[in-house]
Amino acid sequence: MKLIELVDPTGKRPSMWVNVNHVVSVVPAHMNHGTGITAAAEVKLEGMPLHRFVLGEYASTEAAEEAFSAFLGRLQAPL
Repeated sequence: MKLIELVDPTGKRPSMWVNVNHVVSVVPAHMNHGTGITAAAEVKLEGMPLHRFVLGEYASTEAAEEAFSAFLGRLQAPL
């Protein structure tokens, strides 16, 4: 079993540890605040509602996309 940490909306502390085998879908959900981009992932887990998890604050859309790609890499990495 592989557990990964998903953080709360502040992006600072764990709100949930999930077994990656129970992830149904992951969608980028970046928010532009004018002064930067909040990178986030909407994660659907088996038997649970959709959750949004903050990945961090970034200066550009490209940097936010890189953070999302790194998150996907964590999900897909071998045990």
